[in-house]
Amino acid sequence: MDYLHLEDTRCKLCNHEEESHEHLFFQCRFSSQVWRRITGHAKIFWPPLAWGSLIDWIANKYHNNKLVHQMIGPLLLAAAVYHLWQERNRRVFHNNPRTIHLLCEDIYQQIRIRVSNHQRRHEIPEQTPAIWGVRLRGRRVVAFVS
Repeated sequence: MDYLHLEDTRCKLCNHEEESHEHLFFQCRFSSQVWRRITGHAKIFWPPLAWGSLIDWIANKYHNNKLVHQMIGPLLLAAAVYHLWQERNRRVFHNNPRTIHLLCEDIYQQIRIRVSNHQRRHEIPEQTPAIWGVRLRGRRVVAFVS
């Protein structure tokens, strides 16, 4: 079986530092800009913690993910990590980098879809549709707006 051997161990998102999980997802200049944008957009502010500590903090803060507003924090973390990893792989395997703006739009779209398909749409707080660009009519999703 052939294995991919990467000679260059620098971060594929910033090309400056040694790639590690901690760097790639949280310390990298590119990732940091993504985190600032998406948490600012969501009006969620997380303490600057290492990966393991952040997971524990989120698990404690957002313990009831059956409520829409409690679901957003963990979903935002999962979507951001997923899309940052996808972006890293896009650069490694396809040499096709995307902008921070496009990456954030993909994350926002993933959140919009989850919010709009939530079983308890009638419990969506007033500010949530405006933040995520979901238009509701009678608590029914009628459109996504950008």
